[in-house]
Amino acid sequence: MKLLRILFLAIIGSFSILSYGQNVYSWTPGVNPGWTSSDNVLRWRGGCSAVTTNCNNSYSSFTDSYYTSGPIDLTCSNASTVIPTIDIAGESEYGYDFLYLYYSYDGVNWINILGAGVGLTGNAGAGVTWSYPAITTGTTVYFMFNFQSDYSVVYSGFKLTNFTVDCNVVLPIELTEFKAEKKEGQNLISWTTASEINNSHFNLERTSDGTSFQMVKVVEGIGNSSQELHYNVLDQDYERGVINYYRLTQIDFDGKKETFDLISVDNKETEIHVLRTVNLLGQPVNELYKGIVIDYKSDGSTTKRFQ
Repeated sequence: MKLLRILFLAIIGSFSILSYGQNVYSWTPGVNPGWTSSDNVLRWRGGCSAVTTNCNNSYSSFTDSYYTSGPIDLTCSNASTVIPTIDIAGESEYGYDFLYLYYSYDGVNWINILGAGVGLTGNAGAGVTWSYPAITTGTTVYFMFNFQSDYSVVYSGFKLTNFTVDCNVVLPIELTEFKAEKKEGQNLISWTTASEINNSHFNLERTSDGTSFQMVKVVEGIGNSSQELHYNVLDQDYERGVINYYRLTQIDFDGKKETFDLISVDNKETEIHVLRTVNLLGQPVNELYKGIVIDYKSDGSTTKRFQ
């Protein structure tokens, strides 16, 4: 039972809203979802706009109540699994009172989504969002909440204000960094992926006006990878004297694509200056060196001279 408390309180302590993409089912806030109550105990109560045991901060001892959906079409256009999520508030006696969620593909054989005998228990406070493990999609899927309490202590019980099911979309890549910087008269554009799935290639484009984009380079993807990968492109042909913006688009093997936010490099500097000076062997030299040297300038050009 200790594991239950760790799971539930962890969500309360560090809560963030998750987004999975296509929504295939949800309750309308404040509206009776129309599921079926087994004993009129765990049911929709308009007075508190929630599925709960009682709006008056109490519930009956020995409650074992079920709230069951009809068949739901959970077909996803871009995923094979879905993520059920609830908005839950209230409190049950830790270790003695539980809320279970079951699902079924035929309305007869039920599966506990958290595993046999595992449910939510403890204090959800004024309200948190709990996301369950992913389950396989289907054209006919049933859900059932089961609230159980014992007789020892009476708490408020749990209140469910929302229930949603979203497609568990797996993005082709997980982009962790995308940046650009000036480097020795060129613009260095780099990005990092933490993972790649079905990744064909990247298109790196540049614009100075936000509307007309030019292709900088097509960079081949790795296809599939679970390791961190780094990509770098040097752009020497950017427009001088303006701010240049770069756009990265990822394309997978079936043609689907994702475009990321623009990044910029300030190239408004018009004064040309020497970035570094080297000898004919490419070794850095200072003004005391005597012989033929090459100056690398801020506009990307080079000059050979005798010093």
